[in-house]
Amino acid sequence: MGQYDDLRQEFENLIQECCTTQSEDIEEEYPSFTDELIENMLAPAKSGLYFSRWDIKVMAGRFGESIQVSERKKMFKDLMKSIKSKDDLKKLFDIFSEHIDSKVSVYKELVENFPSSAPVFEDMVKKSEKLKDRYRKILNEFDNF
Repeated sequence: MGQYDDLRQEFENLIQECCTTQSEDIEEEYPSFTDELIENMLAPAKSGLYFSRWDIKVMAGRFGESIQVSERKKMFKDLMKSIKSKDDLKKLFDIFSEHIDSKVSVYKELVENFPSSAPVFEDMVKKSEKLKDRYRKILNEFDNF
């Protein structure tokens, strides 16, 4: 039985020496405002909209990027890694804004057809407008990043 204890100890030592990850050393390669956008854009309670994985993939395609379908946050970060200039950021934010406008048009149509739903959808529209305003502010601040 003693040999197996030694073998187990050797194995545990090997794992600690060779298989530890050093996540602190891994530097993220996306712009610093990405986390803020993820928090505000991907949370329907904050943005008034739900961006599905497919939505993100479609927006990436319109931007000229091909990203793999996975968790929404990862997809968004992958898309943001492709930002190399202020023009790229403006183009991407324009795509986001157009996508938001298409979703908001559905909300407005629902309010028109079902007036009693107006308070719910009007709140969502206001939140989406705030998100678009945030895009403009980030774009103005981009030179500082």
